[in-house]
Amino acid sequence: MDQVQGALLVVDDSEMNRDMLSRRLTRRGYRVSAAAGGRQALDMVAAQSFDLILLDIMMPGLSGLDVLKTLRKSYTAAELPIIMATAKDQSEDIVTALRLGANDYITKPIDFAVALARIQMHLSLKRAMAEIQRLATQLEQRNRFIRQTFGRYLTDEVVTNLLDSPAGLQLGGEKRQVTMLMSDLRGFTALTERMAPEQVVTVLNRYLGTMTDVITRYQGTIDEFVGDGIFVIFGAPVARDDDAQRAVACALHMQIAMEGLNELHRQEGAPTFEMGI
Repeated sequence: MDQVQGALLVVDDSEMNRDMLSRRLTRRGYRVSAAAGGRQALDMVAAQSFDLILLDIMMPGLSGLDVLKTLRKSYTAAELPIIMATAKDQSEDIVTALRLGANDYITKPIDFAVALARIQMHLSLKRAMAEIQRLATQLEQRNRFIRQTFGRYLTDEVVTNLLDSPAGLQLGGEKRQVTMLMSDLRGFTALTERMAPEQVVTVLNRYLGTMTDVITRYQGTIDEFVGDGIFVIFGAPVARDDDAQRAVACALHMQIAMEGLNELHRQEGAPTFEMGI
């Protein structure tokens, strides 16, 4: 027997049709299950997974159209391809089936070569769609990782531009005029020698967090933190005409923000600091 090509469900109230299709499809390497009616088919789909369903339209009790309508509430055409089998003179049923979400149809008496070709085509499409979805999920995870990792240091606009522009991530660099801002706390090391380690961490995290918010507001790119030092670039990776002006405005706002931090430090009994830029 050939390698298993997929799990199929053949639904037909004619035992002869079910048997013929099941045997021939099994010889072609498919794992085939059969249902004699619509209700049995729905129960089997609920209990196990199928890659494709070959579904007769005209059946007593629950018709193929009823089964199709029910399945499409839970499975899209990409998730579960359904090929309808109908008599040649039932064109109205074919139109209805396609509107309800059928992927394709074949006419009775069934030409096995045609049925096999349609089955192979829709299984190939399903696998292709699954691969596209897998790649899309990987891309979304990659983009989410980049946003989470670099979003702390870059504005949303910069991160979005990098993700949207393939050229934005090319290696090798380019020559560009930028404005650089460097800041640090004066005498921070000496002052922290009189502070408990936990207090140093709290003060430093609060300081860096506050300054990061200000820098982001002015669309600066944080290149690195070195202790209490901050190195910021305006003009890379996205250049603007007012890079230098925004850098100066950012520096002024950082000094204003420092006043608020020192007031909080005084209230907590922590040392106050001066920041040089």
